[in-house]
Amino acid sequence: MKKRKVKQLLASCMALMISVSSPSIIWAGNSVSVVQTSSTSEVTITDSSTIKSVQSILNIFGYNCGSADGVMGNQTITAIKNFQKDQGLNTTGEINSELLDYILAGIPLNIFSDRYNTAIIYTNKAINSTLQYCNFDENTEEYCPNNNLSLALNPNVISRKMVGNINVYSKNNFDSDMATGELGAALYAFDISLETPNDAITLLNNIFSSDGEYTADGITFTNYSFKGMVAIKAEYDTYSSSSISRDFRSKSNEDKTTESSSNAKNKYSHEHYDISAIDDEEIPDALNIQSNSDINRLLDYIGQTRDSVGTDIGIALDKNHLSESSSEREWYKINGSMGEYIGKFSMTLDKTTDSVSQMTFNFRDDDKPVEVEPVVDMLTKFLEKEFDKFVRPSSKATGTYTWDTNGYEIEITYHEIDDDLYPGTNFILFTKKK
Repeated sequence: MKKRKVKQLLASCMALMISVSSPSIIWAGNSVSVVQTSSTSEVTITDSSTIKSVQSILNIFGYNCGSADGVMGNQTITAIKNFQKDQGLNTTGEINSELLDYILAGIPLNIFSDRYNTAIIYTNKAINSTLQYCNFDENTEEYCPNNNLSLALNPNVISRKMVGNINVYSKNNFDSDMATGELGAALYAFDISLETPNDAITLLNNIFSSDGEYTADGITFTNYSFKGMVAIKAEYDTYSSSSISRDFRSKSNEDKTTESSSNAKNKYSHEHYDISAIDDEEIPDALNIQSNSDINRLLDYIGQTRDSVGTDIGIALDKNHLSESSSEREWYKINGSMGEYIGKFSMTLDKTTDSVSQMTFNFRDDDKPVEVEPVVDMLTKFLEKEFDKFVRPSSKATGTYTWDTNGYEIEITYHEIDDDLYPGTNFILFTKKK
């Protein structure tokens, strides 16, 4: 399958899927033959062009439809049923909006895994490197096979049968040569339109040459990298609105109430909890930050135990305030304020020591985004010093301001006000320097 052909298949199916909610469908200037079933509002698509597109994509996914001839033969019906069964869909053997919703919003994990390791083999031979293979599974979110870059699949959702979103990023010091191979492998694994791992390097160059966002093959690639750090996100354009994303999040919410499910999670899986009960709680005096002494008291919480912090604040770090958990950490949220800003403090608890390892102040302003400059001025006043470091990649709408004070690091992370996705200041991070 040629790269350009796959692009056309994806684009054609996307155009059809947008119209599929109506029984009367016009696609590419021609009437598409549809069947309205009696028991459901689901529409079955029967035109040969769409059948051929679906056959080609399912063949790439490893579900053998035979020749992509546009005919709904027994082999195609069986392939569709097998895909539907593996994804937990209704096994109709038909091409409907639910099927298109899935095949356009991600790639099966086993195909992602095969393509990733194929690219690793290719890279090791091409540049005589020793990058390690990676064994992916449905229950693991984050991988770091070479102790260099981290790769997260479908972050913050439970199942990864279909991978529709990946994040590749460095944490501390990293090897740039290894990073190129790892990035190329991840992109080749994710984008089925790439014929060879070498095509992924071309794609990578296009992403790095963009102004932060690059779109190709029905995928949006976002480059958050700056000097000393690599960070790239890739997401199928229909992923966030698809059943893949919605169903996984729904499944996640169901599993939160089951303790056995929590015990089965690996260390990278996170549980999220409803903390709406705290919305009407008063802001405790200890988390009303208005001065340098308030900041210093706040920093002193880092390293203290759960009970000690709860006693000082006057609010227990209990299940009503538990917003997120993993096997290693828990995150508790308490209403707070900094200057004129009302928000929530999130306290990260290390389970092994039962102590607070870091804190963030998350801004909350329902009326308008939060400008970063006044926040910088506020912290400059509270800390009684100018920021030590400012990082903003050229042509990027994101940045950070950092202060080093009394053995602690305080960092503002922000996006520009006109950023479509995350406008305004996001949070202030408080950590203890190692």
